[in-house]
Amino acid sequence: MRNAGWLIVVMCLVGGSSMVHGQTAPPRSGVQPAVQLGAVRPGQPVQNAAGQQQHGDQEIAHMIVGGNRNEIEIAKFAMDRLKSNDAKEIATTMIKDHTEALNKFSKFAGQQPAHVRNNGNPRTDDDRADAAPPAGSAPTAARPGVGTLNWSAIGQEICDQGLEDCKKELSRYEGADFDKAYLGSQLGAHHMMCTKLKVLKKHASSQLATEIDEAIETTETHIKHLRKAMDEVKDK
Repeated sequence: MRNAGWLIVVMCLVGGSSMVHGQTAPPRSGVQPAVQLGAVRPGQPVQNAAGQQQHGDQEIAHMIVGGNRNEIEIAKFAMDRLKSNDAKEIATTMIKDHTEALNKFSKFAGQQPAHVRNNGNPRTDDDRADAAPPAGSAPTAARPGVGTLNWSAIGQEICDQGLEDCKKELSRYEGADFDKAYLGSQLGAHHMMCTKLKVLKKHASSQLATEIDEAIETTETHIKHLRKAMDEVKDK
């Protein structure tokens, strides 16, 4: 029997991650360096510390929103294909808990969740545009040497691609193998999410850090449930 549970862990780890970075690649020879994301332009007022922290919280929240959105979509995709009651219960919990987290962190990101705007319909180009940083940043990811890279937009692209790839890989399995593949991918994705949250908390405001603490606690609870469900599926 194929070890389906762990074949797609790396795939879904990518799907659950986003990147935010404030630097650009070194300029090519003869090319002037691009203006860095958030850099002060001539005639633009200097942003105070509070404004910088708010912008940082928005960037952090965007990362967390992307991971939660992917968890919801994968759980919905898996629900009708899962066979064991334990796996179905896990998927139901994922939808509930990650929807609550998505709504919470979307407020910090300064955006309305796409599933609220679209009544559960797939994301649109407008939704992807919402993943960009606040005004003053490039609206799309620029090519090297052309302008500043928008790492929030790139991170969202990674989330979108990871979600697509994960669904494609899961579609290769049926029956008990599908249950193992789903649970295994979720265990790996939640370990990565927990690691990411612990790092992001160090760079967040005290208010956002409190919310991240709760998210870490929920993620660790999910990990315990996933381990138990995987053990029971393995025994059967």
